[in-house]
Amino acid sequence: MNQATMPELEPRSTTHWLLLAALVVFWGSSFALTKLAVETQSPEWTVAIRLVIGAALSWGIMAGQGYSLPQTWRDWQWFIWLGTVGSLIPFLLISWGTQYISSGIAGILMAVIPLFIALAGHFFLKDEPLTPLRLTGLLVGFSGLVVILSPAVTDGLPNGLTPFFAQLAVLLAALSYGTQAITARLSPPMHPLQKATGTLVTGAAGAVMIAVFLDFDGISSVTVKGFGLAAILGIFSTALAGIALFYLLEKAGAGFAALSNYLLSPFALFAGILFMAEPFHWHTMTGLAIILLGIAMSERQA
Repeated sequence: MNQATMPELEPRSTTHWLLLAALVVFWGSSFALTKLAVETQSPEWTVAIRLVIGAALSWGIMAGQGYSLPQTWRDWQWFIWLGTVGSLIPFLLISWGTQYISSGIAGILMAVIPLFIALAGHFFLKDEPLTPLRLTGLLVGFSGLVVILSPAVTDGLPNGLTPFFAQLAVLLAALSYGTQAITARLSPPMHPLQKATGTLVTGAAGAVMIAVFLDFDGISSVTVKGFGLAAILGIFSTALAGIALFYLLEKAGAGFAALSNYLLSPFALFAGILFMAEPFHWHTMTGLAIILLGIAMSERQA
């Protein structure tokens, strides 16, 4: 895949901030919704339903605005890549991981995305360099991650390491999201609706194939509740969030889009506590505070 010329970033506007707020709500609520969905059906079919509905809605919105998907193989190579790292892989990892950890912890682990983007952006995005202050922020944020992960190891040793591996799965999902944010700005120029739709279409195709291969009989066990939750995820946390994300990536940059994680993590944490009666732990809040401090340091202008 050849690197495309990156579009010039726009000055911050009210539209940018409103879309950022929408991402916080759509993504911040997705962890609790996913956890509820996989209580009644398999992660594979939850992801497949979510992506198929998300792709269909995104395609309808794109067509309604007078756009169609590009036909060149170069564009579809990018769709396959972005759909894999931005939808298929993270959705599967989060759906599996939230079976064994709280939705709040899953949301907090997403806070590493801005730290990852600050590091990767230095090497791949000319307008987002890594300063000494950003590097310090990365190290501080990593220490917060260690605080969150460590109890899963010490508490899990007597009964297995499943909680630890579940947190690692969600962490890998966060890094996969970050990879999409970085590489999306290097992809061929096109309307955000086209990019979001092409990405979701390839992700949906991959998700259905994986669900059929790994859990063919699972389709018969899909519940009304599980399907409804996956549909909500597909509409809001997938289609509408995807359109908002690609608009912000193109117009405001990967670093700005990643700011949604400032509020996404505490949003997911407190949503889990308030609506799902998930436990409150001091090490979780301490780790979150350290991560947010690291993000704040990495985003400051040196």
